[in-house]
Amino acid sequence: MARVVELTETGTRLGLFRKAYERGKADGLTDWEASVEASYIATDYIDFGLNGARMTVWRRLVPFLNAQLQGLYKMMRTLGGDEVRQRKGLRFVLRAYFKDLHGLDLSRRERQQLQTGRRAWAKMASLALVSAALHFLFRDDEDYQEASEYLRTTGWVIPVGGGRIVYVPKPFELAVLANFTERALEYGSGDPEAVNRFVRGVGLTMLPPVSPPLVQLVIERVANKDFFTGREIVPSNLQTLAVKSPEMVYDNYTSELAKQIAGLGIPFLKTPLHVEHLLSGLGASAYRDITTLYNQFSEHRPAMDATDAPISRRFVRDIRRGSASAQDFWRYASTVTGQMEGAKAGYQRLLDSGRLDEAAEFLNDLDPDERAYAVLNEHFAAEYKRLNPIYRARQMTSVISAMRREMSSELGLDDTTIAKVPGTIALTAKEKAEVDELLSELARREMRNTLVYMRLPGWSGKKPLDTQTTIGMLEAVSPETADELRRRVKKAKVYDADTVNEYWPDVRDRLSTDREQAFLKDILAIAKATSAASSGRSRRTTPTMAVRWCPR
Repeated sequence: MARVVELTETGTRLGLFRKAYERGKADGLTDWEASVEASYIATDYIDFGLNGARMTVWRRLVPFLNAQLQGLYKMMRTLGGDEVRQRKGLRFVLRAYFKDLHGLDLSRRERQQLQTGRRAWAKMASLALVSAALHFLFRDDEDYQEASEYLRTTGWVIPVGGGRIVYVPKPFELAVLANFTERALEYGSGDPEAVNRFVRGVGLTMLPPVSPPLVQLVIERVANKDFFTGREIVPSNLQTLAVKSPEMVYDNYTSELAKQIAGLGIPFLKTPLHVEHLLSGLGASAYRDITTLYNQFSEHRPAMDATDAPISRRFVRDIRRGSASAQDFWRYASTVTGQMEGAKAGYQRLLDSGRLDEAAEFLNDLDPDERAYAVLNEHFAAEYKRLNPIYRARQMTSVISAMRREMSSELGLDDTTIAKVPGTIALTAKEKAEVDELLSELARREMRNTLVYMRLPGWSGKKPLDTQTTIGMLEAVSPETADELRRRVKKAKVYDADTVNEYWPDVRDRLSTDREQAFLKDILAIAKATSAASSGRSRRTTPTMAVRWCPR
């Protein structure tokens, strides 16, 4: 593999050498002078051998550290029209531009670098125009909106329908103007989070890696947090299971290889999610390619599609995986690190320590949704807590996640029609893939709608999505799975989404005003009645919109 990479890089440098040699000859240089200059230009394209005396060890310990630094250094010199032959760094940034502006004589090298710099600025501007065009074309497209922050920062996303996007990578350093343009347009459209996304994007594309991968993986393992995605390695709903049965701690994306390694009982690698995190961190895309192919030998795994296949997955993405709505939802809803849970925990600590006045002052400083969540979860029973949209959506995602997890296991999806004698819902690999996709889509819509109805930053004004259409599609693919979903939702006592979203502003206002004395029984009665009515409805027929869905 290293030889192949070296061969492709050498071909690029040979092309640069030939063009630079021909340009030097045209400028009147001798064969020797043109060869020396062309050799330098071909090497300086990005000189991976360039580093300071103190960087030798670090460039070996931290992958891509020197490549990132040299890329930034080269970008600054190119955009600034730097006298690259002298390697004098930032002292020469923009010097040639100012000399040209004031009509001063330019050296041959400065004239060449000005041309190169102007071309680089023109390329950056053209990249920004592409980003602006995509924004205006797809700004109202739900799949475009749902593309994760990482995908939007590092590439252009083109929605093609069915929850799929085509991903076109951006040039890392030169993408800063394109990303600025996108975030500026989003901010102008009323999205206050666009500024924060731009700042995070600059860090993602500009800042070099600073720690050896193995060291970072160990720290993440101890902290139970993936620093890249910001998510927990073992979700809070599986942490109790991790103590009793660590080999059962996996999700529907966990590879069969990780499960088998966890079954060996190796210390610190007893849970499949921890194994997956470690090996994917060390092996990156190669590990994903290997495990994707390895999974196909398991008869209980869903069928592979274009978003899983080793080559096509680099360009065709499923926006449900790490969607923007999921990332924002868990930023608020996580029971460990979520903003809502943080508000509740802070309020609870003050009450437990007897500092009632400080607790009241603490509530006053919270925003209305956080204040209502803290009071509701501290002073009211579970049946009242379900009146909160975030609490309700978290219930739904837990039910759906459990079903997807079971479906990818050897035992298959449980059929709880008879609670005391559970069976298994028989699904082919193709049906599993379709069912898994629809359950993932349902979870995404639940989270997105919660953010929209609560008017949380970045989602106010966006269009909510119909969940019944997705359930109707699920009914068409597997009626038994749709019935199982209804049974589990009913067992979890999840209230009707329309009722919870409609009455939450009233619930929030009562809790903000009357705190623990708030009267909520009337709204609770309505929520229970509408939920009982919806769960008692007969099985829906497949809606006509279902024909628009394209299965794998």
